[in-house]
Amino acid sequence: MVQRGILAESAAPAIGLVGSEVAPPDAAAARRLASIAYFGPDLDDPVVRRRVAQWRYAGFRVLPFAFSRTSASRLELERGEFVDLGHVMPLSRARRAIPLALAALRLVAARRLLSGIDLFVARNLDIALLALFARWAVGSSASVVYEVLDINSSCTETGWRGAMLRRIEKWVLARTSLLVLSSPYFGTDYYQKVLGYDQPWFLLENKIPKWVRLDRLERPAAKKPLPLKAPSPGTSGPWRIGWFGYLDDEKSWDILRLLAQRLPEGVVVHVRGRPYTNFNMTRFLADVEQLDNVTYGGPFRNPEDLAEVYDAVDIVWSIDCNFPTGNSKWLLTNGLYEAGYFAKPALGLAGTAVGEFLATYGSGWCLSEPLAQNLLDFIAKLTREEYDAKRKAITDLNPDIFVETDEIERLWALLQGGEARRAVPAQQSPAVS
Repeated sequence: MVQRGILAESAAPAIGLVGSEVAPPDAAAARRLASIAYFGPDLDDPVVRRRVAQWRYAGFRVLPFAFSRTSASRLELERGEFVDLGHVMPLSRARRAIPLALAALRLVAARRLLSGIDLFVARNLDIALLALFARWAVGSSASVVYEVLDINSSCTETGWRGAMLRRIEKWVLARTSLLVLSSPYFGTDYYQKVLGYDQPWFLLENKIPKWVRLDRLERPAAKKPLPLKAPSPGTSGPWRIGWFGYLDDEKSWDILRLLAQRLPEGVVVHVRGRPYTNFNMTRFLADVEQLDNVTYGGPFRNPEDLAEVYDAVDIVWSIDCNFPTGNSKWLLTNGLYEAGYFAKPALGLAGTAVGEFLATYGSGWCLSEPLAQNLLDFIAKLTREEYDAKRKAITDLNPDIFVETDEIERLWALLQGGEARRAVPAQQSPAVS
């Protein structure tokens, strides 16, 4: 799903980089390094760091901007790895108005750094407004890429607030060169159906970065014996189920907690990740304390700790229950790709993008509503033979399903081609019914 735009040619400034230990390939290093200003919403979000490192590995200089939400991320900003956009609180857009205004002032102060940028990349709606302001502030003609990894629930509301946000988003889309989406269903079910957006877009999934695959983590090979560690309940141990990433889904936790309560000898639930503001961490920790078969290992580094995290489990929970008629239905989770890379079957919900992904590639199982009861039934009946066969099938899949290939290079080439508003989507995925 692509469109092409024009990028200005300019000298790249000398700038710092998160993930600078990741060396780009010789071919990319040999060509002139274009300069990318990447605007991220949250320094604590591993996707922000991953995108910065992906652009650099593809041979670009990256000037990263980000907001902070914790004291730990403030310390990293002080080390100069990111340009500080200030401190911001999630969830309430009203409470973010002042931090966004202050961030705009910081961008004015950073005009010298931004003057040589060849491409502005901004994730999420508020951040895209900042990137457009930054381009205006320096009088640049560089393209702006608008990257979307989630559709905020407020953008699909039927009231005045939803209508206002959709109007703002249309304004942003009219002024950016390329819309980049992590799921094709954002394009078909939201941008086309809800916003009436008729321009092409580019698909950049949340895959394992290729530099991780090549330099850091080895994927289980189909030709090697698999170290299967998941005996069926009733033999020598329980199934180990993992829930990883941002902890922001109370319903998912309620379902997994019920599973742990009902099958105390049959399952062990491993939870790793950073709590989001809307998650009741006090209640969660109290629940964990009362359940002997649930462990919480805290936040983890992505990708540094991925092997450790996924080696600890047999099955991965990849269901989002927050907004079942919107974002949760359309998104493709990070865990889909990470679980597939490490040959661990994932659980998805039928009738969603995740469920269709699992059904298409056979990299896990789809559950239907009622989720809690069907999960109990599934785990209680799952046999070792079924699990072994599923995991073997995953290792036989083409790793390109789970690992980045040449997406960044193709995105840049499309922008360089100068055909952003004239291109036709290469392929449209069907909407999730």
